[in-house]
Amino acid sequence: MFITRTRTVRTQNLINKVESKMSSINPKPIKTIAKMLNVSRTVGRIIYDDLRLKKRMKRKVHVLTGDNIKNRFKNSLLLSREIHGWKSEYAVSIDEAMFYYITAMHESHVVYLKEGKEMPKESTQTKKWH
Repeated sequence: MFITRTRTVRTQNLINKVESKMSSINPKPIKTIAKMLNVSRTVGRIIYDDLRLKKRMKRKVHVLTGDNIKNRFKNSLLLSREIHGWKSEYAVSIDEAMFYYITAMHESHVVYLKEGKEMPKESTQTKKWH
């Protein structure tokens, strides 16, 4: 029979706190959570050993800036006038596959998922056009 010692740092209370912080779409880095909870490498052990979460990278998607939108609008007007002549001054057609509006400015590049769970559709990483 093995006698196990009681855990002093990796308690169920700490595991619940880490799980609540890692369940968001944009989780904070492990080092930041460790500083918030005043523990060291324990957070990584909780994530990978106790909670058995898997680290997945987010897909990159393009986000248009204000200058890109104005430039595309101007170019679409010029293209429309080139094709249809100057008669179509007020007719504009802009065809884009997808637009993403994401409010988070500083988002993480990773998502932690439980085993068997799939990547949520709203978890994307923005990539700005230059």
